[in-house]
Amino acid sequence: KFVIDREIAVPAKDGLRVETMAGVRTIVPTMENGRMMSARVAMGIPNLRAADIPVDASVTGDISPVIDLPITAGGRSFEVSCLSVGNPHAVHFPDVDVDEFPLNELGPHIESHALFPNRINFEIVNVLSRTRLKARIFERGAGETLSSGTGTSAVCVASHLHGLIDDTVD
Repeated sequence: KFVIDREIAVPAKDGLRVETMAGVRTIVPTMENGRMMSARVAMGIPNLRAADIPVDASVTGDISPVIDLPITAGGRSFEVSCLSVGNPHAVHFPDVDVDEFPLNELGPHIESHALFPNRINFEIVNVLSRTRLKARIFERGAGETLSSGTGTSAVCVASHLHGLIDDTVD
């Protein structure tokens, strides 16, 4: 959005190609009055193999997918589902509203947990319906963030792996 709105980069008809650590992604912006209002990005295929996320194989073996992995962090025990969408993610489905979950307290403990040798992003999600999710994202190295393409993708993939959502969600 920053480079498109300031015309530092001008998207071609088929979008703007951006090189990321996960490979080249094409961003197709939706423009309104010369400003980017939203964008569509093909995030690629999620990696569900423990060793590739990575999650400590001495605990998980070479399981795929890593669903409902028990973890204790910050004095609490719960389960996470792990995957990579170019970077590692652990997703938890709390029994409470995500707004009530102590994300900023537990996020640093999950991010740097011994199970995750490269640290990990941590997302919490409430399934509101088969087409609506509510989530919060704790990004490794940054803390809670209001927006993350990979975090949102991880939330959707984990929800789909659990059979909780349809193919299209908000």
